[in-house]
Amino acid sequence: MRNWGVATVVIFVLIASLAQDQHSVRMNGSDLSANCEHFRNCEHHATCRKEDLTGSGVCSGYISGVADAAISSVCVPPDANNEDIVRATIDWMDVNPSLLNRSADIIVLSALRTHFPCSAPKQ
Repeated sequence: MRNWGVATVVIFVLIASLAQDQHSVRMNGSDLSANCEHFRNCEHHATCRKEDLTGSGVCSGYISGVADAAISSVCVPPDANNEDIVRATIDWMDVNPSLLNRSADIIVLSALRTHFPCSAPKQ
């Protein structure tokens, strides 16, 4: 969980800059996967390089944002933390590389529905 505070700040700065660009392109699964490689680098090394910290923040921030927005359509256990959600999404992307041309939000939702299936519809 190192550097999450800095990563969160980076995410907010990136989101604010993207919001000002009306010609920005939506992130697809390949873009998300590339950013999540930086998450892996930070996860497996004692220190993160600046570019790893930025990419890791984009990865975890995007995934947790989609997960929060989809709270009524996915069944993430209450004891799951942000890292569990990110790891589940990265694992799903590793198993489904041919689907990474889809929109990143669809990728995250598919991953969460696969890793955290609902046994009954949520109300």
